Amino acid sequence: MLQLKSLLALHLLVTTSHGYVPIPSGTASAASNIMCWCNPAPEGTSTCDDCFRFSRRRFCTTAATSVLFPAFLSRPAQAKAKEEIITPEIMRAAFERVASEASSPTGGVASLANAINIQDWPFILEFTQNYDLEFRKLVMGGARRKIPKTTDANKALRDQGMMLTNGVTFDLIAVNKAARVQDAEAATKAYGLFVDDIQSFLRLASKVEF
Repeated sequence: MLQLKSLLALHLLVTTSHGYVPIPSGTASAASNIMCWCNPAPEGTSTCDDCFRFSRRRFCTTAATSVLFPAFLSRPAQAKAKEEIITPEIMRAAFERVASEASSPTGGVASLANAINIQDWPFILEFTQNYDLEFRKLVMGGARRKIPKTTDANKALRDQGMMLTNGVTFDLIAVNKAARVQDAEAATKAYGLFVDDIQSFLRLASKVEF
């Protein structure tokens, strides 16, 4: 809002100030197109150097404002036009990606479970560092953003989704910490919380209102 007010003020100042009188191109010199504010102007000229320099600055400011001012005002309209329309099918597909990753015997969730069972600590340390971005942020976060903001109930579901995705981050951190000290019991407990948070997240889909 402050930026918009500043641009409005600048535009108003430029368009209402005096000192520049436009003339057809080629009918007079650049100097004759400027009203000198000095009284009188230097002998043999229609303007002084100070006024000429001022007019050049004013021309640049006018040109910049003419370009930036309309562009600034058009941004909200452009952003609104790009807003995605969420359908039940789009949201369901996003949540199915989460469910597929969580249930696939070759997915990351199963791979982490297997690594904990065989106590493959080097794998767990590396895997938990990367999986937060790959699964929690991109897959789960993508599904949460497909919950439309059309009702207060849906907004509450989006908030719950954020809490659960954050919970997944902390679960993976807990598994990683357990792997550092090769604590199989702590790793198994943290993995259980990890799975619970995923299942709770998946249940949000059935509560979304369209």
